[in-house]
Amino acid sequence: MTDKNKYDFLIIGSGLAGLFAAYQASKYGKVLLLTKIDERKSNSWLAQGGIAVALGEEDSIESHIEDSIIAGRGICDNEAVKVLVEEGISCVRELIDIGMKFDKKNGKYLFGLEGGHSRRRILHANGTLTGEVITKFLINKVKNISNISFFTNTQVVDLIKVDDEIIGMKYLDLKSSEVSTVFANSTIIATGGYNNIYYRNTNPKAAIGEGISMALNVGVEIQDMEFTQFHPTAFYSESRPTFLISEAIRGEGAYLLNAKGERFMSSYHEKGELAPRDIVAGAIHDQISKSDNKHIYLDARHLNETLLKEHFKNIYNFTLAEGINITTDLIPIAPAAHYSIGGIKTDLFGATNIARLFAIGEAASTRVHGANRLASNSLLECLVFAKRSVLKAYENLDRKIEIQSIDNAHDFIKKSSIEHYQATLSKIQIMFTEKVGIVRDEIDLNEALKQIEKMNSDLPKTGSDIYLRKEKNLLSLSKSIVITALYRKESRGTHQRRDYQKFSSKYSGHIVINNSKIDFEKINER
Repeated sequence: MTDKNKYDFLIIGSGLAGLFAAYQASKYGKVLLLTKIDERKSNSWLAQGGIAVALGEEDSIESHIEDSIIAGRGICDNEAVKVLVEEGISCVRELIDIGMKFDKKNGKYLFGLEGGHSRRRILHANGTLTGEVITKFLINKVKNISNISFFTNTQVVDLIKVDDEIIGMKYLDLKSSEVSTVFANSTIIATGGYNNIYYRNTNPKAAIGEGISMALNVGVEIQDMEFTQFHPTAFYSESRPTFLISEAIRGEGAYLLNAKGERFMSSYHEKGELAPRDIVAGAIHDQISKSDNKHIYLDARHLNETLLKEHFKNIYNFTLAEGINITTDLIPIAPAAHYSIGGIKTDLFGATNIARLFAIGEAASTRVHGANRLASNSLLECLVFAKRSVLKAYENLDRKIEIQSIDNAHDFIKKSSIEHYQATLSKIQIMFTEKVGIVRDEIDLNEALKQIEKMNSDLPKTGSDIYLRKEKNLLSLSKSIVITALYRKESRGTHQRRDYQKFSSKYSGHIVINNSKIDFEKINER
């Protein structure tokens, strides 16, 4: 094995967390950044919301912390929230210092308002194209740094674990179908979430939690998998893919109407349309269940036409192509799976329970979001914990690893396995939408678990077929979500049970899975 296969930092994933980690890591050593498909196909790129940061004159760190904890429904890690909010300010300033431009008016930054926030604190870039702008900015940065290698179209096959440490990975070149091996002093998983396991979701197709399931395979703890955040206002169409309608449009005064054309949010929460996401998504689900329609409406007709066309131009252009003019027409919307709160359990530096392995971004669970993420805290989380994980991983540079001889000859791909995997994914998407949606109960969850175990039992027990492993990973991830949802016998945040509709102090904590064993950790215990 030559030096070209050895790196100081291996970063898997090219969303905002992975990109910022690569940028930070380039200050200290040799970096490999790789992504499964195209670097533009990430949740970060698609993000319409901006970055929540307490930089406004009328804002404060204390207010941002309080809003985050309230939204988290009692199980945020208070120290994690403090780290997020305080260090987020310096991370955003660093981005600005290296050339990132956020929207301004008359020389001052424009701060938007979104659900759950008590202040205007959301920075945007080119309106609701924030994710695309900031991701493109960092892609251009890292591609021009000489000690960063950037591989696209690379599928991680396995993490390499030796003596309870992760020392590298095997990966598949999706163009050549060749399997190769790389080694690193530290590996950082930034592969994103898992919401493409739902039929109706706002995520790219690659978002099926592969980084999480591969980590689970090597003994990494995962947690909070029952908490899947549904975005309340995703464009609804029988024939088109889901398209996010940014929460920022409600921040500017758009409101929700049920099938009868009535506003209804005031009967669910004092903040109305600007209630936290779990409240709004649940209210919309309730209104839909009371009607013959599969959607309700977002009404922006009373808002300034120039604002809608310019600040929300991607929404305006998309809906116009669908025959809807948001300046004059109601927008059909319904909740869709959007953000994975659960993921790889980490400490406040992104470190996992396995040495040399870190996780950041949506693939990680730092306990910062509790049971319900505060809008636009996710991009901030990417920045803060990317930087922290690199600083911690830097300590591994002096701890050399022993390069192993790895046999890749037996890894292969069968066309029939690809087709079987895709069929299984389709089954899971439908099953999760029907059985593990916004509102669940024990009967539906047990039926989902039964279906998952049946699909798993029908698979070959052994084999080096890459898509067989992907399918097993998919089923393992799906099972972890269902068993944690069954375990939490209460309604809290994004986890709503028909059969346990009340909050229970018994479950004020986090459900942790390791090798199929479930542990419960009380709030703020580490």
